[in-house]
Order: sequence, then structure tokens, then C-alpha cells
Amino acid sequence: MSLSAEALTKTYRIGRHAVSALDGVDLELLPGQGLGVVGPSGSGKSTLLHILIRLIEPDAGRMVLEDAEVTRGALRDFRRAVQFVPQDPASSLDPRRSVLSQVREPLLRLGVTGDHDSMVRTALNRVGLPDRLIAQRASGLSGGEAQRVAVARAIVTAPRYVLADEPTSGLDAPLRLQVLDLLSELRAQGVGVLLVSHDLSGVNRVCTYLLVMARGRIVESGDLTAVMNDPQHPVTRTLVEAVPRIRG
Repeated sequence: MSLSAEALTKTYRIGRHAVSALDGVDLELLPGQGLGVVGPSGSGKSTLLHILIRLIEPDAGRMVLEDAEVTRGALRDFRRAVQFVPQDPASSLDPRRSVLSQVREPLLRLGVTGDHDSMVRTALNRVGLPDRLIAQRASGLSGGEAQRVAVARAIVTAPRYVLADEPTSGLDAPLRLQVLDLLSELRAQGVGVLLVSHDLSGVNRVCTYLLVMARGRIVESGDLTAVMNDPQHPVTRTLVEAVPRIRG
């Protein structure tokens, strides 16, 4: 049981030139696993994530969700199982709408049956927020509360996998640690978490396995601690050398 990608390839046309964004990328995300994907700007991380969340189609390769190939005709089931946390998730909230309406939205959009209010409360509890916030407008939330509400919206459908794209970008240190610890908590609850980042210190807080990308390829992979202690590829060494001493 896993979410996997096989030989993903993507090329963009820029004028007369073809630019390879992905070149035969494979990966596998297991339930309860923390998988970090790191690399410098232009390495293909964003293209990979956008394919994994089905925002764009690869030129070649395929995705498999728990032994079934992911196709355009099966995206509703896919989106119930696989959810996305964007950069600066709090900015994705509408300040005029209540927490209830925004966390409930994926349930309505995906046609999930059952007691939606109860599902929203369960999601809020999973991210450490009290039921009293359910009627609160997003404009009245603190920064940390807004971040957690956005993550609650991503997990309200009880996904088995959560894919996060630089979710702590632009946050101050306390909020950054809150979001990273929340992703760690989800992983401990059995959710597979894929974290795309340029920041190895944050990835180290959430993940146990690492993929390093450069020029559209995976150039190094393995147990995160082993890779950080003995990086083999020049790109990996550069990323490791940039990691400050981790505190907290």
C-alpha cells in the first residue's frame, strides 16, 4: 500500500528550446512515512509536486495509488486519499468565511457523505484546535491558528497521504516549528507525509527518508540521517553545509 510515481518525465517548451523539468523520476510514499524532497531552485521539485497532486500531466510515466493507476477518470477518489498543503497555507483561507465553512468545503466538493460538522471537529482536534473556533471567521484567527485550520482543511477527508509544498515559507521561527511539528504528528497518526523544501533543517524535523533533486533527476536518496552525515553528491553536500544547528 503506497502512493508511487514511476519514470515521470516532463519537458517544457521555452521559445525554440526544450527544457527538461523531470527526467525519469521514481518515488514511493508509504503510510506513516515522512519523505523529504529537497534541491536547489530549478531542480524540478515544483514540477514533481504539481504532477503528484494532478495539477499537471507528465509527458511520460505514471502514478499508482495503492495498486491502482491514477487516471483522469478516478480523480475524485484520488483527492479523497491525497491532499495538498500549499506554501503559506493560511493565505489560502478566506478571511470573511467561518472555520466551519472552509474546513467543510472539501467534503462538499468531493461528495463525502456523513456528519460534516463532526468531521470538521475531528479534523480541528487532530491539529490541536478547540471546537469553539468552528464559528470563528478566519480574520479573527492568530497566525498559528490559521495555519492549523488550513491543515485541518487538508485532512478533513481523512486522507492517507498529505503532500506539502514549502509550508513554512516566510513564517517566523515559532510558527515554522508549529507547522513542522503538526506534519510530524500527522505522520505519527499513520498519514504518509511528503515535504517539498529547500530547507534540510525543516525536513529533518518531519522526515526519515530523503530524495535530493538536481536538473530534473533524483541524484541521491536514502535514510535522511545517513545522507546528511555522509552526502555523496555535490548538490547534497551544498545543502547539508547550509543547514544551521537544529534547535527546539
